[in-house]
Amino acid sequence: MPWSPRCVDKPASGVYGAKLASITMPSSPYTIYGGRCAASSSNNLGYVVNEIWGPTLMSLGGSLTSNAPTLTLSYRYSCSSSYNDCPYKETFDFEKPYGLVRWTYYVLQSGKYVQQNQTVFNNKVSGGSPTAYHPCW
Repeated sequence: MPWSPRCVDKPASGVYGAKLASITMPSSPYTIYGGRCAASSSNNLGYVVNEIWGPTLMSLGGSLTSNAPTLTLSYRYSCSSSYNDCPYKETFDFEKPYGLVRWTYYVLQSGKYVQQNQTVFNNKVSGGSPTAYHPCW
């Protein structure tokens, strides 16, 4: 799934938290794979809106740098055909120089997104990058 246009304009100096880019998709099929890497079901997330916001200066605690520049990918799905009324939203925060530092899941309730879950990756660990394991590739 494309998350954003290939190129995104850099915001003007001193501008923080602005929407940098938006992309919409009328269909977002996906497949779930089970044991022995066999497809177990196929579904469709419907109409999708992806937006890139930032940079925003964030401090997530842990052993990360305070006030680090962060880009946020906002991913809304199962939207109406006019790309409104999206019942689900996920945000992915990417912080320089670490990469993904936070994921948050929301559900639309009474016109407002209410947080349901969140994972924060805010501690540096030694040992380098993990070894990738892709049993189905």
